[in-house]
Amino acid sequence: MVVYTSLERIRRAADLEPARTSEDEVEQLTEIVGLSGLVLAGPFQRAALDPELEDEIGFDVTRVDATLSAGSAPDDLAILAGRLDTDDIDEALTSYELWADAVEVGAQGSVATYRFGDEGGIDVERRSAARSLGESVRVGVADGTMSWTRSDATFAASLAAANDGPSLLDDPGIASAAAALGEAGAWVAALIADP
Repeated sequence: MVVYTSLERIRRAADLEPARTSEDEVEQLTEIVGLSGLVLAGPFQRAALDPELEDEIGFDVTRVDATLSAGSAPDDLAILAGRLDTDDIDEALTSYELWADAVEVGAQGSVATYRFGDEGGIDVERRSAARSLGESVRVGVADGTMSWTRSDATFAASLAAANDGPSLLDDPGIASAAAALGEAGAWVAALIADP
């Protein structure tokens, strides 16, 4: 399953004023689409209103324009895109007290990479806003976009796609559906594969 949410389209269609806080942002958006219609990827789905989130990942929901979730746990992938500052994200990911000593920083092509702990690892002593169980994660950051997963294989595939490798859009059905949804100006869309 792939779920896409365009916060920017919701804001524009409703002529919303820029929110000052995540709480104001979520309140405005849920007034428009309802709580069940506001599907946010990755750390935002469960922590959008947690004041610690920005300290941990370098931005809050007011800076996010679109989210995409693909797959299912533990191999799911969350992509957050918008007005995200790479330096702010790097500062947060490398200095957030609970996880700073566990991060391995690198790069693959144009994407900065951050690996926290062993794949699939959980450390309840490190529970945080974005990691409610203390999960080890893999994070990629480039050009206003952050990818977030717990899986090494999923992370490798997302890095390949970000560096012009194979991606979901190589599938003609998904590419066609994505183009149609874009032309229609869809706010929220879910693509569900045949079981």
